[in-house]
Amino acid sequence: EQQPSSSSSSSSSSQETTTTTTNGKTNGGVSSLPSSSLSSSGGGTGGMGLANSMGLFLQKTNIIRDYLEDYVDGRAFWPQSLWRSYAHTRDLGEFARPTARYSAAAAKNHGSALAAAFPSPAVRRIVAKGASDRALRCLDALVADALLVVPDALEYLRRLRTPRVYRFCAIPQVMAIATLDECFDNPKLFTGVVKIRKGTAARIILESQTHDATLEWFDHFARSILKKLPASSADEKTKESIQNSCLAIVDLAHQAVNRQQTKRNAVAVVAVTLAVGALALVVDFFK
Repeated sequence: EQQPSSSSSSSSSSQETTTTTTNGKTNGGVSSLPSSSLSSSGGGTGGMGLANSMGLFLQKTNIIRDYLEDYVDGRAFWPQSLWRSYAHTRDLGEFARPTARYSAAAAKNHGSALAAAFPSPAVRRIVAKGASDRALRCLDALVADALLVVPDALEYLRRLRTPRVYRFCAIPQVMAIATLDECFDNPKLFTGVVKIRKGTAARIILESQTHDATLEWFDHFARSILKKLPASSADEKTKESIQNSCLAIVDLAHQAVNRQQTKRNAVAVVAVTLAVGALALVVDFFK
């Protein structure tokens, strides 16, 4: 872990460097799985590189989600190269302060209240610029960055052929995409910890047993992010990146989603058939 310096509460390294360092132990363990657990089919990308992407996806998601908790504990992992382009100060904690949650629209509509709340003209200028929008734009840019490694993570999962190893790797990945969906453009991330619902987590654990089921979950959360994208605070470059990544996930999951739906339809047909048969027996019994 990297500690914030006295003049800045951020790590000076890129997010890629931070995640590789902090996730080295777990990622190395996944990469060194026995060869019998991996299928060699499906392209020339090595298992180590794909496993690294899978580890990066988990760590980037955790770094995004734990912004406030890490900052309060004296840690900072959001990359300076990104967040400083959105902040007015050299302190990553700016996004968590009340001034950062006072929007430009509120400042315009409540000038006297703004002056009363923030007597300093310098502070009022910062507040009036709409820091809340900047905090969310920074958050959304980090989400866009995390989504870039999803195709490689899914490819690694596709190559796993030992069921228990697959479940060990897949469930955290689905939890990660679910967490990104919750974090995306969510101002609550700057005032507390954003978590997925316990019921959703339980379903993910129970259902992420096959690659088709995993892909269906990724499709679900990618579509959820796409639905929120137009009204989000993300800038146009970030929106384009998120849209491209989510559409790529939807495309990768398309056939799996169809197969899952076919299975559910078949089960429903069997259930209806059995119910009709049971009803017929009851009717015959009482004749």
